[in-house]
Amino acid sequence: MARDDSPAPPSPPPTIGSAPAYQRLLAQVERLAQTGRPVLICGPSGAGKEVIAQQLHWQSCEGKQAFVDLNCGAIPVQLIEAELFGCVRGAYTGAVTDRPGVFEMAGNGTLFLDEIGELPLALQPALLRVLETRQYRPVGGTRTRHFGGRVIAATNRNLREMVQEGRFREDLYYRLAVFELQLPTLAERHTDIPALAEHFAASQDRPLRFAPDALALLERQPWPGNVRELRNLIDRIAVLSDEVLFDAATLRDYLPHAPAPWQAPVAATSTTADSLAEALLLLEGADKLAATERLLVEHALRRCAGNKSEAARLLGVNRKTIERRLAARSTAHDRVLQSHVANRADGACRSPLSASHDIPHLTQ
Repeated sequence: MARDDSPAPPSPPPTIGSAPAYQRLLAQVERLAQTGRPVLICGPSGAGKEVIAQQLHWQSCEGKQAFVDLNCGAIPVQLIEAELFGCVRGAYTGAVTDRPGVFEMAGNGTLFLDEIGELPLALQPALLRVLETRQYRPVGGTRTRHFGGRVIAATNRNLREMVQEGRFREDLYYRLAVFELQLPTLAERHTDIPALAEHFAASQDRPLRFAPDALALLERQPWPGNVRELRNLIDRIAVLSDEVLFDAATLRDYLPHAPAPWQAPVAATSTTADSLAEALLLLEGADKLAATERLLVEHALRRCAGNKSEAARLLGVNRKTIERRLAARSTAHDRVLQSHVANRADGACRSPLSASHDIPHLTQ
């Protein structure tokens, strides 16, 4: 539901990160903030869509107007129309007084519609009408009201696919996506993880600190829940731990995932590297380099459920490289198979007499 109708905070929310993908996003935000046009923010859960919406709002009006947000997936279907447009007294059972909706609360400010993909199909025409005419009518009311603000919507779903499946109106999609921003996952900006971790740690009631090896360990985590998962982890550590300074060994017990593959452990010793090399030398086959490559490719494909593009990204190569390696292995396998079949055929054509020369007891 709408959280409140209070003005925006006195300062913009922090945008922490220097990764190229995130900096490109912030540059787009700066350009779009002054347009006043609808913006659709797309990205996975926990990537920071509301922070970007607040940045758009702040940079457009310096916080002088209201910022009102509504989670479209958190409201019962029978109440969402009243939440959007308000209602007048007696509009439905329980409506004992006039109640403003989020469009009225936002006024000339920003209305942020989070999880727009969850908006019921039956209500989408009403939202489309507001975007087209800038007018709306409260539930049970007769007087049309004007909306002078800006609509920013966000979703973690693929609205284009929903349009094709008939679950989201095409005309509403194009009205919302006048400008579209795509948020990177935390994996795509993993170099920002140390700075984000230090920011969240410093904001605790009991500020925490991380040693360099602990920050490196955090950076190697996969973080499927993105920035929200990282923040929740640090909140949890602040409550459950008596420690204030964390090194990698202390931190490891709190981590929910195995390290991610994009960076080798910073604290790895020569002994670790030697052990790994010795293990690779025990692989089957005479060509250990080829065996090592085969092991990495097969592991990456298993980890990525056979997706060659994802496996290539995991290995730091392009998809063509993976395809060439697989094709070379297939060719080599076919040659071995053909040789084996040829040898069997040759053996079958040999006479019993010639074959007996290969069996010592038959020639005695």
